[in-house]
Amino acid sequence: MERAHTAVEGVFETLKELSHARDHLKQFTSVYTASDGVHQVSRPHPSDHGLLFLFLVGGVTPSELRLIRKVVSAHKPGTQVLVLSTRLLRPTDVPELLFTTQRLVPDIGV
Repeated sequence: MERAHTAVEGVFETLKELSHARDHLKQFTSVYTASDGVHQVSRPHPSDHGLLFLFLVGGVTPSELRLIRKVVSAHKPGTQVLVLSTRLLRPTDVPELLFTTQRLVPDIGV
């Protein structure tokens, strides 16, 4: 009897957790679609949130940052963009990075 009671409690605990998870999914309109008591879940979409994280490996120039700002404001006016990069490049850095023979050696700051 004790084992059966423990098993039933486990089932109810799992159902309670599923209910909480479903409640959290309701905040995403493209993820949660209720229909006839059956809940269908689709993948989250980037347009669900008004914040875009963009990480650029290798560096970014100020003109590229302006271009990102212009493109995002033209296509998604209410979206905030957080641009992260390994370094901020100067215009004079670009030819050096393209044509140097040392570009394959990692710069680890030593």
